[in-house]
Amino acid sequence: MNEVQLCALAEEKGFRAVYILAPSKVIKTVVNRHNEKLIDDPKDVLSAAKSVIVLIMPYKPYEKAAEDGKGAMISAYYPASQRAYIAAREIRDEIEKQGYQAASNAQLPMKPLLIKYGIGKMGRNSLVSIPGFGTRFHVQAIVTDIPFERKMEPLKEDAYTVLDEKCRSCNRCVQACPTGAIGENGEFDAEKCLRCKDEGVFIPEDMREKFGNRLFGCDECQNACIRNRINETGEMEEALSESLVLTKLLSGDMGELSMFIGRNYARKTRIRMKSAIVAGNLKRQDALEYLKDMLKSGTETEQIYAKWAIERIEGA
Repeated sequence: MNEVQLCALAEEKGFRAVYILAPSKVIKTVVNRHNEKLIDDPKDVLSAAKSVIVLIMPYKPYEKAAEDGKGAMISAYYPASQRAYIAAREIRDEIEKQGYQAASNAQLPMKPLLIKYGIGKMGRNSLVSIPGFGTRFHVQAIVTDIPFERKMEPLKEDAYTVLDEKCRSCNRCVQACPTGAIGENGEFDAEKCLRCKDEGVFIPEDMREKFGNRLFGCDECQNACIRNRINETGEMEEALSESLVLTKLLSGDMGELSMFIGRNYARKTRIRMKSAIVAGNLKRQDALEYLKDMLKSGTETEQIYAKWAIERIEGA
């Protein structure tokens, strides 16, 4: 497989940019427990690594919330992430069919990697932007032993701490963040970030109201970001919207949700807990019977969220 064939295959699978990198160790920045699991060196992913393929899949934010704002909502990032994961796996399979080794979904520190090779720039909200895509994209990495002729070399200097010039006099994301997770000097507090609470960690009571109707994601800093002016909005898929009916989620009916966001996020207990928060914030009377059932027979953590939601709905 050569560069032209790779790019054609990637475009066919929905990716809109392909970068081929020379393998290089990239120091990860640990901001949450997920980052701790990342692998610094591509050769620790595949010992015979000769190239790292970086695939970019942009996405459009959803125009309207599910049920016109009366139901659960997710960020468009999650379906894009699932599509990119499946597409990268298919590209990996094609590479292996041609006799090469390849590892898809390589758990490399993607933000530092994109910056180290000059592909993107870090913003005040800790998100990387890429020209033409802003910050709304999902990135997949494939480590392979294909000896591509033309490969990007890392920058000589460490540019990870250099703030995007567009952000230096802008505080829109700081002002937009509902929890104050972004500091004016560019500090990012993962403990306060709503997006970082999507990994199944316990959500303290003083943060639950901030979620509004968000089941997964936040996007407030991205919506405010001047680097995203190029992005248009898109319509949520009908099947996805139908799978986000709040009473269904509270009952444990995931429908086709896992097909859109993956099994890792669409875990029954995780979804029911987050759905209880949404129901409480929206004061959904039709959710009370499901919440009371959760309070009676749910897990210990489900009961905590259900009790909180019931009290909000009933005005206690």
